[in-house]
Amino acid sequence: MKQYMTKTIKQVLWGLVFLAIPSSIFGQDGFFERHPISISIFTHSIGLPFRKVIQKPLNMGIAIGTEFNYSSNKSKTLHQGIQLGFYVHKHLSSSVYIKTEFISRVQNKAGLIGETSLAFGYIHNFKPTPVLKLSKEGTYKRAKDKGIGAIIYGASMGAGYNTKGDYKFGTSPFLKYNYLIETPYSRDFKSLPHSFLHLGSRIYSSDEN
Repeated sequence: MKQYMTKTIKQVLWGLVFLAIPSSIFGQDGFFERHPISISIFTHSIGLPFRKVIQKPLNMGIAIGTEFNYSSNKSKTLHQGIQLGFYVHKHLSSSVYIKTEFISRVQNKAGLIGETSLAFGYIHNFKPTPVLKLSKEGTYKRAKDKGIGAIIYGASMGAGYNTKGDYKFGTSPFLKYNYLIETPYSRDFKSLPHSFLHLGSRIYSSDEN
């Protein structure tokens, strides 16, 4: 199992690096139109899509990322996003993830935005309680939690607004629902469904808007 997970982790990380290569190469010569910074806070829950998206007590997280623009059409654009996130689920795990998204976004003349996306990435989970290990003396001692990794994939949909004005920086606040499947999860459950509800904003140079 450990060998399988190590191999899986390496494959996912190399895949994400490969997907990020075009951004670093073409971003230098203007191939991509803009590189906004995206910051959001989100709630995390377990379950079927759109069911109990917000659960109490709240399980909160934070994410930061950026995007690369593949098209120049102002009303309909295609992007690649890269995001790093962290959240704490009180009864499940503390987790960090990295994922890339392929985003289709539409915008009307008033600046209202709608989008859908497909995502693929990697998640690493740490236990919510201390890990204990039986020592040679027959007592339990606290052990280091190295965590467990898995692949994540899924889809999302969101809405937002693109601000306008003669400012050095512009913002684009958004609300986004993200549904991801984690696999493998455990011996008893091959996969685990995750729901994320993000509230955040993209921040960009107004000259690039």
